[in-house]
Amino acid sequence: MFITHSFAHMETLDRARYWLTRLGFAPSHIEVHTEGVPRILLRGGLPEVAEAELLFAALESSDPDRAPGFWSSAHSPHAGLVPRAHLERVDAHPRAAVGWHPPDSDLRADPDVRALFDVMDH
Repeated sequence: MFITHSFAHMETLDRARYWLTRLGFAPSHIEVHTEGVPRILLRGGLPEVAEAELLFAALESSDPDRAPGFWSSAHSPHAGLVPRAHLERVDAHPRAAVGWHPPDSDLRADPDVRALFDVMDH
């Protein structure tokens, strides 16, 4: 399982990396991105991901600007932007609807999936 998290400041990202390694996360499972909005990509199981989310929430509570919101991320410079003149027509891209349906009962019997549903229900 992978999670990604964005931070408002590089200092908060650095503290997150520091505390993740102190908590026992393998450095090879932590990927840090410093261009644009500071963000971290973390690989781990469901318990590790939940622990990391709690850590991120604690770190952001001491961040001067708190977590970056949608608009602050949208206004940040993005790596790899291509000028509009070099793009294909927007209408040429296929579109698909995003949908959700309840998982099959055999999938819900999986303990990892069940734990995920229990966390998301609260």
